[in-house]
Amino acid sequence: MDAELALRAGHRLGEFEVVRSVGQGGFGIVYLAQAAFPASAVAIKEYLPGSIALRTACGSIQVRQKNLAERFQAGLDAFVHEARLLASLCHPGLPQAGRCWRENGTAYYSMPWYPGPTLQRLVTTPSPALSPAWLENLLGSLLGALEQLHEIGHLHGDIAPDNIILDAQGQPVLLDPGAAGLASNDHPSRFRPLKPSYSPLELHYTQEQPQGFWSDLYSLAAVLHLLIVGQPPPSALARTVVDTCRPLGSLGLAGYPRPTLAAIDWALSLRAEDRPQSVAEFAAELGLQRQGWRYWNPTSSERPYA
Repeated sequence: MDAELALRAGHRLGEFEVVRSVGQGGFGIVYLAQAAFPASAVAIKEYLPGSIALRTACGSIQVRQKNLAERFQAGLDAFVHEARLLASLCHPGLPQAGRCWRENGTAYYSMPWYPGPTLQRLVTTPSPALSPAWLENLLGSLLGALEQLHEIGHLHGDIAPDNIILDAQGQPVLLDPGAAGLASNDHPSRFRPLKPSYSPLELHYTQEQPQGFWSDLYSLAAVLHLLIVGQPPPSALARTVVDTCRPLGSLGLAGYPRPTLAAIDWALSLRAEDRPQSVAEFAAELGLQRQGWRYWNPTSSERPYA
């Protein structure tokens, strides 16, 4: 993390006090902060695209070159839109934004603080939780959260193990849906990040390839691949040259139903038109049914999250 970009501990942001920075991506920094009234921990996201902007000695944000001002403003507008989007959502698997405000020449918004591990961290440490039953329960909640996002016409665009965190009850929360763009190939997001192992082919070619709900399903399937075999699939670009991605159904994995593995393999198809086109279609292939805000397996003895 670039220490020169992140605000220092003790810095005041509105009514919040920064405790420490906890994450930095291409477009912003996330801080753990403390609210005074009521006393509570919150997460605060700051718009700061490090490639085009920097922090001055007084703490304000300015573009590195004048010709980048328009690009910075477009990203800032998208960031504020992200906050409004999160504020409009109501699902336990999606973070809900609190206050959004402008300060230091940029914008911020607060959201709940989740102290649990991300899936990326979980898979790097030995854990008895990674069982087929646990995975099915996790998946049911993620599908419900993703479907709510799709129902308002937005893609997530950045589903990856470092963007899925477990809350205090062990329930997954899908972070950063603000990377989303309109579910239309006519309006590709100019700010969508790429993560080679998790980004489908069409996200690499925003003008030539159709993007849609099937794009998020590829990324989610890549996360499931990681959880099941311990590593993600090869990048979509590499697969167009030599596809070394072995179908999960051919690996003889104990404990996982064949339909589950087949559905994940289906969602990992390189061509967008060869994948499930909606959450409901993917869930049906997995043998899951919608119940309230989540999907679950009606034949399972495991109870879904309450």
